[in-house]
Amino acid sequence: MGPDEFTLQEPAASGDVASAPAAAGSGDALDGYLEQWARDKDGFETRYARVVNLARTGASSSSPMRTQRKFPDWEQVLFRGAQLDPMPLNGDVAVSSRTVIGPHSAHPLELALPFYVS
Repeated sequence: MGPDEFTLQEPAASGDVASAPAAAGSGDALDGYLEQWARDKDGFETRYARVVNLARTGASSSSPMRTQRKFPDWEQVLFRGAQLDPMPLNGDVAVSSRTVIGPHSAHPLELALPFYVS
């Protein structure tokens, strides 16, 4: 038997999968060989199924990003009256954001588009 020739051996009749030899080819005899240890879903490693799919098919995955961070629901949203009086303007209405710093000084600073960091 040359180095490129292999014989495929069937698993033991007792169903002992651990005693089955690893063959260099693929075929019907190996279908389900490690099936009892297969893991498609894992609660701890949440991206495991995507990694397995990438390894099997080579196709990349395109899906939205997600997070386990909790977001507030509508029960926790608070609307303050000051936010509604005066009523907010529609999105198509022009709004001036011009700001004057030091309006009573000799040289006031006028900003057409101020940037606030709070």
